[in-house]
Amino acid sequence: MKFALLLLAGVLPHTLDLYTGHWKLDAAASDNIEKAIETAIEPINFLSRPIARGKLRRRSVAFPNMTITKTAEGFQSYMSRD
Repeated sequence: MKFALLLLAGVLPHTLDLYTGHWKLDAAASDNIEKAIETAIEPINFLSRPIARGKLRRRSVAFPNMTITKTAEGFQSYMSRD
């Protein structure tokens, strides 16, 4: 197990560099958030579904723009609605 963690520690930062840059949401190619929420709450008790649905809707926001940068402290993301 330690070997796997050391291996990931060496590979992970280089792999994450691929995600740096500015990203724009392609709504046509993106998953349907409402459908994903309904699928996620399906096994939940029907009395709890409205609560779970509301919480997931508030937390599942697809921002149209996202910028990911790498700094000395790590990676930072900036999301905007415009």
